[in-house]
This record gives sequence, structure tokens and C-alpha cells, in this order.
Amino acid sequence: MDRSVYDGCMPPGPRDRLVAATIDLVRERGVHGTGLADVLERSGTARASIYQHFPGGKGQLVAEAVRVAGDHLERVADRGPDAGASTRGAAMVEALLDWWSREITRHGGERGCPVAAAAVDADPLVRAAADGVFARLHRRLADEVGDAGLAGFVLSAVEGAVLRSRAAQDPAALEEARHQVRRLLA
Repeated sequence: MDRSVYDGCMPPGPRDRLVAATIDLVRERGVHGTGLADVLERSGTARASIYQHFPGGKGQLVAEAVRVAGDHLERVADRGPDAGASTRGAAMVEALLDWWSREITRHGGERGCPVAAAAVDADPLVRAAADGVFARLHRRLADEVGDAGLAGFVLSAVEGAVLRSRAAQDPAALEEARHQVRRLLA
């Protein structure tokens, strides 16, 4: 699912195409700006597919998309170790920063983090999905660095850098975060 979610290639089944299209649209427009008609058009699926696979409607679909995006981010973090990283936790963060830097550069800052977009949505189901993703990433990083507070701070720094980089349409904030995180996790 990696390529389909983040490289614009749609997976074969309607459920996966709906999820992939939702992730792409939420990255571009946020949750509020993503309509079901847009998801249907982007995914090439029939309207009945949404309610067949997501009987709870848009909230359930977006919550699933956020969980799938979170799974992807965990796989990205697992791609370390990085040659410049001093620990496994540092390697996880480096892998995330590298990936986000490439994404911001490749898309000119036009696509952000779907988990961050979901975190500020009004739907409690969507926010809970975002909270679950952040909690999983936090736990994994805390296990590696041995300090839950430091792991939470670093995760917040990475997400903040993604938001700043998207706003500026420039990955410079990610590079600032990289420099500081290296110092913290050394």
C-alpha cells in the first residue's frame, strides 16, 4: 500500500482505492475540504462502495485512512538506521525527517500530514484515529529512546516541522528539526 497511498498509484480493490484517495485528498485539502464526491472521483469507485465498506460514512472512511497513513509512517520510521544516527530512536526520527523532506520537496509543499489534519477535525472518530496514530508512534519512539517525555517532544518537533515546511513550501524547518533532534538524541 505504500506506493498507492503516497505515489498516486491506486490499489486494485474499491476499499483500498477509497482509502488511498482519501489519504491523498486529506493531505491536499484537510478533512473538512475532502468531500465524498471528490473521493469517489479520485478513486474511480461507485457511490455504493463507500457505504458497503464504510457504513459509518465519511468519518469512518477518514478514520481508516488515518490509520493506514499511520501504518505507513511506522514503516517509514522502521527503515532506519541512518548513517548519521547515533541510536535506533535517532534513526527512526531521521527516516521520518528524510521522508517528509522528500515529500515536501516533491509536492512543493502542497501535501501535508493526514494525521495532523485529522487531529484538528471536529469528528471525534477522526480525532481518535489521529490520537491513536500519534500514541503508537510515541510509544515506539519512547521504547527506543527510553524517555517518554523526550519521545513526545521529538514527535511534536517532527510534526511541527512538517506543518511549518508545508506552510513555507520549503523543507528548511525539517532540516532545523533534524539538527536539534540529533543533538537531543545523541
